[in-house]
Amino acid sequence: MCKRLLPQKAENSFDAEFKEKVDATSAKFASNLSDESLLTLYESIRQQVSEDLRLGSQHRLMGEAAKQQSERLFEEIERRHLHVNPILWK
Repeated sequence: MCKRLLPQKAENSFDAEFKEKVDATSAKFASNLSDESLLTLYESIRQQVSEDLRLGSQHRLMGEAAKQQSERLFEEIERRHLHVNPILWK
């Protein structure tokens, strides 16, 4: 069995730092996309979430990671003053 090498507080600090770096990388990725690619990617996530809701299964294809990615994409869409239909997460 594997023992924890880091105290819980240090582990949480690492997690927060890692998440911050991932967020910054994702934001940079979104800012490098063309308008068309940005809108296509966001629309793809929106359609998949809509399909998840339509199927009504307790198991979702689109989870928290997709939700976070869509939020970063939406921020970039707003920054560029583009228009999209919002994703209805339930």
